[in-house]
Amino acid sequence: MSHETVDASVRVFSQRSSRIAFSELCDSIRSVLETGRMGTPVNVRLHWEFAEHVDVSASILPAAVAIADVALKLKSPTWRVRRHATGRTLNVLGSDQRGRTLMISLVSESTPQTALTIFGNHGIVRLDDGWVDPETIPASFDHCEWLASLHEAIGE
Repeated sequence: MSHETVDASVRVFSQRSSRIAFSELCDSIRSVLETGRMGTPVNVRLHWEFAEHVDVSASILPAAVAIADVALKLKSPTWRVRRHATGRTLNVLGSDQRGRTLMISLVSESTPQTALTIFGNHGIVRLDDGWVDPETIPASFDHCEWLASLHEAIGE
C-alpha cells in the first residue's frame, strides 16, 4: 500500500494566524475528498487553540466534531472525554462502529491556531498554520445524529 500526502490546495493556510471561516474549511475538505486521491478517510486529528478563555465544551466541541464528520460520516460514535483540571484543555477521542476515529484537542488561553490532518487509506490531507474563526461557527448542530451522545459524554 502506498501512501502519499495529498495537496489540500483548495484552501491552504498560507501564514500563521490566517483566518478561515468554518464553512470555508468544510467546503475545502469536501473538495479534497471529491478528488478521491486520499481514498476513504479513516481518521481525523484536529488541534484547535484560542487566545481567550473559551467554553470549549459548549459551542466549540460540537463544531470541531462537525469538521471531522465532514470527512468521516460518523455512525453511532462512542466518546472518551478528558478535561484538564484548569478547564483550559479538552481532549476527545471518538470512534464509530466502522472503526473510524477522531481525536480532538481544544485549548483556550493559547496562541490561536488550527491544525487538521485527515488520514485516508491512500494518503493524508493536512491543513495547518491557520485558524478557524469561532465567530463563523453555526449556531446549532442539532441536525447531527451524534450530538446527543457527545453531550452525554461531556456531562451536559
